[in-house]
Parts: sequence; C-alpha cells; structure tokens
Amino acid sequence: MRHSFLCTQILRHFSLSIATSSCLWAGLENVRLHDAVGSPPLMYANGFSIAPDSSTVAFRANFASPTLQEFFLVPITGGTPVPANLNAPGATNGELDATAATGHFYGQGSIFASLVELNQNGSPKSAIQAAGTTVAAQNVNISPASGIVDVLDAPARNQIAYVYSFSGANSVRGQEVGTPSPNLLSPSGLNVTDQAISPDGNYLITSGTGGSVLREAVYSTLLDEDSGVIDVALTGAPVLGGGITDFKISDDSASVVIRGAISAISVEELYACPIDGSGPLVALVSSPASVTDYAISPDGTKVVYLRKVGIGTPELYVKPITGGTAVKLNGTLPSGANGISNFAITADSQRVVYLADQTTVGVNELFVTMMDGTGNTKLNSALVRSISAFKLSPEGGFAIYRADPDAVGRHELFHVAVTGGTVTRQHPPLGIGRTVRNDFLIPSEQHIAFRGDISGIPGQVQLYVARAANPAITRMDTISIAAGDVDSFEAAPDGNTLVYLADVENDTSVEVHAAWGVPEITPLVNRWGQIGTPVINQTFTISDVETPANNLIVTTSSSNTAVVAETGISVTGIGSSRTISITPVSGATGSTIITVQVSDGTYVATRTFSVIRYSSEYWNWLISHFGLTVITNETLKTSIWGPNADSDGDDRENYVEYALGSSPTTAENFLNPITIAIADVSGTSYARISHRIRTNETMLTYRLNVSTNLQDWSTTETGWVNAGTVSSSTIDANFSQIERQLSRSTTIEPRQFVALEIIWGVDE
Repeated sequence: MRHSFLCTQILRHFSLSIATSSCLWAGLENVRLHDAVGSPPLMYANGFSIAPDSSTVAFRANFASPTLQEFFLVPITGGTPVPANLNAPGATNGELDATAATGHFYGQGSIFASLVELNQNGSPKSAIQAAGTTVAAQNVNISPASGIVDVLDAPARNQIAYVYSFSGANSVRGQEVGTPSPNLLSPSGLNVTDQAISPDGNYLITSGTGGSVLREAVYSTLLDEDSGVIDVALTGAPVLGGGITDFKISDDSASVVIRGAISAISVEELYACPIDGSGPLVALVSSPASVTDYAISPDGTKVVYLRKVGIGTPELYVKPITGGTAVKLNGTLPSGANGISNFAITADSQRVVYLADQTTVGVNELFVTMMDGTGNTKLNSALVRSISAFKLSPEGGFAIYRADPDAVGRHELFHVAVTGGTVTRQHPPLGIGRTVRNDFLIPSEQHIAFRGDISGIPGQVQLYVARAANPAITRMDTISIAAGDVDSFEAAPDGNTLVYLADVENDTSVEVHAAWGVPEITPLVNRWGQIGTPVINQTFTISDVETPANNLIVTTSSSNTAVVAETGISVTGIGSSRTISITPVSGATGSTIITVQVSDGTYVATRTFSVIRYSSEYWNWLISHFGLTVITNETLKTSIWGPNADSDGDDRENYVEYALGSSPTTAENFLNPITIAIADVSGTSYARISHRIRTNETMLTYRLNVSTNLQDWSTTETGWVNAGTVSSSTIDANFSQIERQLSRSTTIEPRQFVALEIIWGVDE
C-alpha cells in the first residue's frame, strides 16, 4: 500500500486587529465661500475646483463684474475671494473670454494655473497664469496664430505644464511657477495628440506623429531637472492605417499600457512596457481580439480588460502586466447577453467588481470575482431594472450601487461589502417619484455623499451625507428657497469637506458653499511593551473650525479593562496639544483598544489605538536577538522586530521563529516543523504527526490543518485528529515535542496532507 503525505509550508496566522482612525462627518458645518450675491445675480459657467491639499477653492464667476467672468481663490473654510486671473476688469491688455477659461490646481499646495483667452489687439490669444495671494503672468509672449490649448497636472513639481499649439502642431511645454521662459518637454518634432504626466511627476508620456517614428507612436520623456529631458520611443510605427487610441500609466509610475491598432487595422490591441522603455513592449491582447476598455490594478502588476472578437460580446479578462496567461473573470453569459458594461478594481488589487447581464439578458447586475477568476458572486439584491451606476469605497471594502429595484421610477443607493452579504439601503425609503442622482461620491471608507430629493420638496435636489451601511442621513446644504437646488458637488481630497454649487437664496443665482464634519484629532499609534514596563506617553492634537480647543471635551475608554483599566488612562494638556498616558494593569498580558473621543458639544470625532502587553518570555527573546535599543525603536517594528516582521528574509515571521525555536536573525533555507510517521494500530495504518511546541508562552496555539486535495482544508482538528496527545516529551525548559494521531486510516484516505497552523493570540 502506498502512503502519500505532504508537509506543507507553515500556515502563519496572526490575530490582527487594525486600529483605524475615522474622520467623522457627524453633522453640518456650512459656510458660503464669498460675500452675498449682488445685483445682477452671480452666475457660474465652469463651476469650481479644489486644491490638492484641500486648503483652497477656485471658482469662476461674474462675482466682481456683472458682465465679466473671472477666476477667484478662497480658503475652503471661507474668506474674501482673491482674483486669480491675469486680466482684471479694466486692464488695458484685454479681458477674459468666458467661453475659453479653464483652470487647474497644481502641486501639493494651492498654486492655481488658469487657461484663458485674451483679447489682445483684436486677436484671440491664450495664456497661463499662476495665482497664490498675487497673480503672476506665465508665458504671455505668444506668437500670432498660436496659443495654449490645455493645462496638464504635474503633482510632484512646482511647474506649469501645458499643450502649446503653433501653426497647427501641438507640443508640451513647461516652466517653473513665476518664470516667463518655457522649456520644450515633448520630443522635438512630435505633433502631440495625447499626453499625461506620471503620478510621481517624473515622466511625460505622449503620443503623436513625427519625431523618430514616421507614423503615430508613444514616447516617454524623463523630466530630469539636472540633465534635461530624455526621450524614448515606447512603440514603433503601427501598421499602415493603424494608430494609437489611448494609453494609461500605472499608479506606481512604473508601467504604461497602450491601446491601438498597432499590428492590424480595425482592432484595438493592448500592449504594455516599463515607463522608461527599459523592457520590451509586450502584447497583452492582439488581433483578432479587440479591447473595448481596460484598467491597471492599483499595485501595478495586472491589467484587467474587456475583450471581444469581431462582433462578439465583450467579456472580462486579467493578465499580468508583464504578459502571460489570461484569466477570464466574468461568469458564463446567457445567450443574447450584452456582456460587461463597466468594471472597477478594488484598492488592494485582489478583486474586480463589474456590471453585466450575467443572470438575466438586458438587466445589468453587480458581480465580484477574485483576481484569479474564482469566487464569482452576485452582490446586489433582487431587482427588475438594470443598475445604473456603482462605485467602490477608497479602500475597496464596499460598493455603492444605484438602482430602481421595483421599477417604479425611484432610483436609490444600496451598500454591499465586496465580499458579499447583506445589502443595505443607504438612506430612508423613498416615495414614488423621488430619486437619488447618479453623481454620488464616497469621500471616505465611512461616508457616502449624494444628491437627491430625499426629504424636502419633491423635485428639489439637496445634498446629503450618510454613514456606510447606515440609512440615517444628514442634510449638508442650506437651501432656503422652494426653487433652490444643489447643482453639483465635490469632495475635498482629504475627505473632510464637501464643496457644492446651489441657488441657496435666489433662484436666479448660483453660489458656492462648503460643508464639513468636525472636530478633528491627529492619528494615534499603537503602543507595546513587556509586562511590568510602563507604556510610553504620546501627544496628539485636537482642533475644531469654530470651537476653541480649550472648550473641546476629551473622553477615553478601554475595550479590555483586564489589560488597561479605565482608571489607568489619563489625558493632560491645554489648548490643541494633549498627552495621553497609559498605566496597564500589573502583570496583564494581551491587548486592548484605547478609544479617544473629542466633542464640541454637538459633534464627535474618534481615534483608536492598541496597547499590547507581551509576556516576559517573548520580550526577553526579542532582546536576546535584536537588543533593547532596536525593540524600543517604533520605526523598526514593522521591518525588524515586530511579530510580523521577517528581518532575515527566510519567509518566516518573528512570531513563527519564536514558536518553533528558530533564529529570527539567521535565515534557514528550509525549516519543516512537521515529522510524519505511519503507525500500525491493530492492523490498521494511521498517520502520526509530530512537532514541537513552546511550553512557556500562553499566547501561542498550535493547530493541525488537514486536506485530501490541497484545496479544501479542515481548519479545526475536530473530525481529523484524535482527541488528546498520543505522546509528549520534554525537549528543554522552553519546548516539548508532541505527537498526535490522525483519526482516519490511510486505507480509507490514502491522500492526506497536513499543515501546521501557528496562532499568535495577541491582537495588534
């Protein structure tokens, strides 16, 4: 009889409790970002934009002059608007043409670049300006028959970048803010048709004709401040009649994915390569398949795309960005289905959520699949009509979708975890005829913002915020007239503030407002130490837009009073700076979550952090291997001495090394903790599993997992391992060797696979 056993890699299990902070939109703080509207009333054409650092709002309006549209900058908390355009009313060199003005914030602060059309000498011109507290001209020396046609983002540089048109050809130019002389950024001789700057601000990617390739190609330009620009052609010339459709840059600025008819006309192929051209151009999808949409995973390792052949139905696939085998992600589509209409990748790059008529032809529903194509699950509850839109939360934990489930003309929002489960309406039930608009936002993992006629006059569009999976809503606008509506809104990049346009006080005017949640607490970090040692204090800052810091109320609590009692927490300090001190219960081992809340009397903000008390055995083990200086350095915890760290690079975390008695500072190429033997019991063969256990640590648990196919594992020992220990022998003062017998004979189950799971029972 042949016996087949496998000692698998150790299953490392760490009981992890992440202490996350939350910015609480607990209620309404609302301010108009300008003075009251005069007569004739204020009007807007292109709305507003918010600075990357969430400090400033730029809006475009005939605020100072009834006939002239201008740009203005104002703090997001309100104040006096500052003109942000080069040509104020009455300037001798022309005025703004309202049909041409657009604007962008730049960098990490509140520099604002605006593109306007100047009426100079009767001939339309374009110019760039930058505005902070004062307005400075950028590139005003423009030749006849030329101009600036677009403004680009350059998030990592204090530089203006723009598309410059001259005699029908486009190039990309840039210059430092406040300097008048531009530099050519795109390849010399290239007529640019599309352009983007990488998220890290180091590369300009362009497509166009000319340059070193006669037909349309894609180029990468390194924006090096010391050595100048360096151009690399990422693609060769497409087939005659082909061309570049578009391209996308990965979030890590490492790769570019290019779509176009490159090797064959009339198809949309997909290619990828390193952003610096250091590697080959890899064909991800080539003729005869055609790509209708695609996205790069946030971690930059995969490309998800919709692919069809001929007039076939588009279906969803994923492939490594470096090439390889494609995996189909959607489930089987019924005959006549339209296929996938939209998809999104979760922030952890583990799942893809998509809309498709996968169950009923013509009815788009929400599905999720793991990135390897497994676990395809429908997320939405029963509905008759298609879901019109969905969005994922910033961290990818849940999806919000908009649907009219009972087909009575009211579109509502629904919350569901991306792992599936209960579907929750994200607001109170709506009456017939009321609806939520399609432009809902998810500013943070805790909140949803949306427009709709939820609670006011039917047809009046108002602005609301709700907690995720909680139907209770807070109205954020201050509309005071029956005909008033919220026209549009955006969330600030920090997720704390909503800026919106609404005719609040006059039906013929549009005003710009901001609303935010208060108060705020700076983040708190986890604390840890040996039993009997004090916990280091930490300082934090509290603030509120309207309430003085001395008037804010600070309260604390402990989730596990056996580790830290309520009386063991104290907060000292005045004003915005406070210090929290922790005195754990003497001799306690384990962890607790400390909650700190700050209230202004109406609204509450919350931060949490963990306090971990290691046993003296584990603490002394850390000291013996890393030294006290290292393990009291918080910045080294994740990489060197923490339980999940693997400083020696042997793929075993520190707590596993501690549990098995191996060294965390010396890499062992192979460590198999399991010994397997066959025992004959009254003529029947059984497997006996031996492994060592640490006997002087109560926070460790050793558990056998068993499988017959390496896919389905028994995660508990019930039914597979005989109760009790067959034998136990002492190794030394710290370890024993135990032997346990599996309950199923090798005759009945000839294929048995065993893995040792080690559980570290300290939440951190």
